[in-house]
Amino acid sequence: MFLYAMGHGVATCAMCEHFQHSSETINYYVNRVIKAIALLQFTYIVLPSGTDPVHPRIRHDDWFYPYFKDYYFNLRQMDNVEKDDDPPDDPNLVVTPPDM
Repeated sequence: MFLYAMGHGVATCAMCEHFQHSSETINYYVNRVIKAIALLQFTYIVLPSGTDPVHPRIRHDDWFYPYFKDYYFNLRQMDNVEKDDDPPDDPNLVVTPPDM
């Protein structure tokens, strides 16, 4: 149910029709999976630091990099980004954090 909901982006009522269960049952099981994934954050999920380079597969792939360049630009600027600043368009440009 969880994979169907996340993969297709369907509403609960559509899931009720597809799986022939009540919305209460659908919400119960989807929430159980979400809570289980949230428990993994302390063991398996590690956020990158501002000095971690972008993985080459992401950096050189036009499909993935547009989604990650904004994140890395903001992470590396560490709250020094002005609201009017745009991330660099050059995918080979590496932005380093300021010295503190």
